[in-house]
Amino acid sequence: MDEPVEVPAKKRARPKQKFPRPVMLEHFARGVVRGVEPKQASREAGYSKSRCNKGRVEDRLKTEAYLKMEQKVREEDARTLTEVEPIIHKLIEAAAKAGSLDSAAGYSAMRGLLAEAARLQLRVDISLLLPPSPPEPEMTREEWLAEYGPKRETNL
Repeated sequence: MDEPVEVPAKKRARPKQKFPRPVMLEHFARGVVRGVEPKQASREAGYSKSRCNKGRVEDRLKTEAYLKMEQKVREEDARTLTEVEPIIHKLIEAAAKAGSLDSAAGYSAMRGLLAEAARLQLRVDISLLLPPSPPEPEMTREEWLAEYGPKRETNL
């Protein structure tokens, strides 16, 4: 007389993502801007292994959302680089001391220090060309999707 109770089949649980998608894209963009290989940047951002193959990573690099996020990251990095001028002066001082050693190791160290100072100086000069922008407030998921998410085309 008891009717059997139908138990729903177990659904396979999806692995929890490391970060929400907009944050993952930002972590990915920061990694690529930092010089990390795109595939490695994808793994560090929290994308699953199947989402880190060459084709998907290349597709991700071409999306409008990624390009906007990359531009935002580059502008933020450029604004923070103006604080490295004291470091550049210390590198130049250290290079002068290394050159005074009159040895191959000293000259090699001097060359490396001056190359690093030149690289930083170039980045600081570029950052001075960018106009300062006010800090942006934290965006909700809906705001982020409206700004950086895929746009649907309407055919009228």
